[in-house]
Amino acid sequence: MVNTNRYKGLLFLQSSDLPVPSFHKISTKTNINDDLSLDFAPFGWTIRTCKVNGIREFNLFYKNNISFPELKKILLERLDKFNDEFYIIYHSWDFDFSFNIVKDKDKYIIEGDLGSQKEISLGTNAPKFSLIFNSHTLNIQQSFLTTPSIKVKNGILRALRMLRKNVLIDRYYTEVAITKQKQMFFYEFTDISYL
Repeated sequence: MVNTNRYKGLLFLQSSDLPVPSFHKISTKTNINDDLSLDFAPFGWTIRTCKVNGIREFNLFYKNNISFPELKKILLERLDKFNDEFYIIYHSWDFDFSFNIVKDKDKYIIEGDLGSQKEISLGTNAPKFSLIFNSHTLNIQQSFLTTPSIKVKNGILRALRMLRKNVLIDRYYTEVAITKQKQMFFYEFTDISYL
């Protein structure tokens, strides 16, 4: 059993001064606030499912780039149907590239894709690039698949510098997105130091 706890991970990233999307936790119908519809979301909304117990949050329902009325409809339906779930919602973004990082003691293992890495997370597509960095020097030790562009490498290095400075855990998993508007968001974090 892996304790993924998506909500706890977002709170950890936020408390570690890493950039996260501005998110809302929705666990009851009263949490669905009509005022959110006034908050302009140029690329729509994202909804991600969490388990109340935070255990095994893999391949759960999520949807990106949806309108506020669609978001509200989905939340109302799911809150009626499932009592062991709650939801995190935030603005969707226009991906430039995205990647996940596994920190394993003295190395960072990165795999990613141009645009969204949704298919990688679902296990339906292989990553476009994969790299291993030394966690002390941030030098590339190995590169697999397509050699990423300088822009992608620089984005990865930027994320690794932030993590090295702000996260003192020896083993963890995190997901990062960089938008076409040059914003960076960490949106998933799991402590795997106990494995």
